[in-house]
Amino acid sequence: MFLHLLRDDEKEAFIDLARLAAAANGSISDEEDIMIEQYCAEMGISLPMSHARTLDGVLACFAESDTMSRKVVIMEIIGLLFSDGDFDEKEMQFIEKIADSLEVSRDHVREMIELTGRYINVLQDILCIIEGE
Repeated sequence: MFLHLLRDDEKEAFIDLARLAAAANGSISDEEDIMIEQYCAEMGISLPMSHARTLDGVLACFAESDTMSRKVVIMEIIGLLFSDGDFDEKEMQFIEKIADSLEVSRDHVREMIELTGRYINVLQDILCIIEGE
């Protein structure tokens, strides 16, 4: 939703981060794979073939990013981790680690998680109306 706000040099780093995030709980779901492909489409980039960067290496790419871009990164990663319907403790720890590194407060992270949950509930309610008779 907000990835168009990232600079070009941040976009590929974001995809690397998304891949690392998706694997944070030990498995990458089909939903997370699809979401990463959708992220690339949203940003107008091809899915990078290589993702050999470490987490610290990826996070270093955002060292010069403005506050808004760092918050976008966190928000979109939270959305990715919610996409399979299973936001677990390992994923929460991953989010907290990147938030700390990107200097996004834990309060903002909690608020983003809450808003993402509410957003998903609203989408489900809309689907019920559309699919219902």
